Amino acid sequence: REIDVLSLDIDGIDLYLLQPILETVDPRVVVVEYQDIIGPRRVLTVPYATDFTAKWIVPKSGAGSGQHANPDFAGASLAAFVKVLGVWGYHFVGCEALGFNGFFIRHDVIREGHAAGRGSVTITTPEDSGCFEVSKVRSGMSTRWPGVSHEPWVEVDDT
Repeated sequence: REIDVLSLDIDGIDLYLLQPILETVDPRVVVVEYQDIIGPRRVLTVPYATDFTAKWIVPKSGAGSGQHANPDFAGASLAAFVKVLGVWGYHFVGCEALGFNGFFIRHDVIREGHAAGRGSVTITTPEDSGCFEVSKVRSGMSTRWPGVSHEPWVEVDDT
């Protein structure tokens, strides 16, 4: 069943939920919140667990400074979503201004848009997208990632 947009943001086992969702609906556009602190190259997700709970970390500089906790051990990297959604025929086209929501368009939708003269869509990569140049994201990669890099992240394979 085709739908226009699927948005996935649960701060948990998001990547594992994609397959059963995509077996049920066929979205033209998929929007995912990814774990920006992982960076553009690591293809990682949290381990699967039916009772998974994100680890919320308060930055050390945040104690008493008004900074809030972040779900730093949760979700998956943008590169992991690119890999998995690519298998389903989706192309990564960019992120929003804050650099943590990725946008993917189904291949036939891109082709239909080109054929109908509705403009062009630039397919990009995490490294070339500019998503990891946002100051908030760069700061998170350098200050928050070290606090969870030791967690049991799982490398996403080709399955």
